[in-house]
Amino acid sequence: MHVHLLFLLLFFSPLCADWNQTFDDDTKRLAEHFPAFQTTPYIEQYRFFMNARKALLKDAKIQKKVLKTAPEKKKLIIKKEEKLIIKKRRNNHIHDLYVWELSHLLNAAPACIVPSFPIDLGGKRAIVQQIESLQYGDTTPAEALQKIPLENYWKSHLVAYLLGLSDLAGRNIGITSDGKIRFFDNEASFIYYNHPSRTARAFTSGFLSQSFDWPQFRQSLDETTATHLQQFVDNLADFEEKVRLYKTIRPLTFPEEGLAFRLQVLRKFPMKEGASFRDFYMTAFPDIAAGLTKLNEIVSSILKQKVGDGTTLFFTCRRMVPSQLQKEQLLAIHDWVHTYIPQ
Repeated sequence: MHVHLLFLLLFFSPLCADWNQTFDDDTKRLAEHFPAFQTTPYIEQYRFFMNARKALLKDAKIQKKVLKTAPEKKKLIIKKEEKLIIKKRRNNHIHDLYVWELSHLLNAAPACIVPSFPIDLGGKRAIVQQIESLQYGDTTPAEALQKIPLENYWKSHLVAYLLGLSDLAGRNIGITSDGKIRFFDNEASFIYYNHPSRTARAFTSGFLSQSFDWPQFRQSLDETTATHLQQFVDNLADFEEKVRLYKTIRPLTFPEEGLAFRLQVLRKFPMKEGASFRDFYMTAFPDIAAGLTKLNEIVSSILKQKVGDGTTLFFTCRRMVPSQLQKEQLLAIHDWVHTYIPQ
């Protein structure tokens, strides 16, 4: 019944742009192949976006703002009254959509990805998102972070790992009032290093998040949560096939061997009582893990305060400015990289 409802929604939706119509046609094909796109939550979200699209296609001011933005530039437009955010990405990039839809194919995955819907406005594509009431990972008090269920933390971050989310700064991690994690600004996804590598600044690693500072990163699994997580992993048995079929319908391209590698890492990790997400990270990135405690000490010394593993990794991989460091601090980072990161 749900798939028929989606077809009716799409059939009776007159559009002003061929790309939008093609997108809806492809959505019908998705619903034919995947029960995940026949569910009430997906259809209700699609209905909301379709109504938003109708309004935006009639909004000359919004279209003008998007169309006058250069293809290689970003543009953020907020419509508070309609509770909408319009994000014009570089070069018609709509990976936010793919992340959201593929999260539906991860069986038993939590709703950790903010829904994203593409719209074509005169040849330029933008992502539409509904404004949500969230706290953010870099400003939420520690007592609020402690309320996030451990199982939700694990599943959300395993989704992020598998889908290659590579911009999990605290400002891109939302937290709902009932302690659920919401990842947004998922433009940087699918393609990243499964192994760390040296850079001119220090080193880079694909999977890192400021939420590694949260208590759940080191918290041990209890037996019940470990069992639930193992069931989550077991349900991923056919995920590669689902992705391949999905890619025949949506124009998503990325190296499938990278995803296969991450799935293998996850499947081999023993979900057992006493394990922590930090243990999983150390399994996925053994080179970094061997020296992470030492790196944490170096960065804490540089920043003159005790910091967590998330801040340590973000500082070293993304935010460190060599010209702002003292010679001995640069030398400490240099020695660490040459000790622990393969050439």
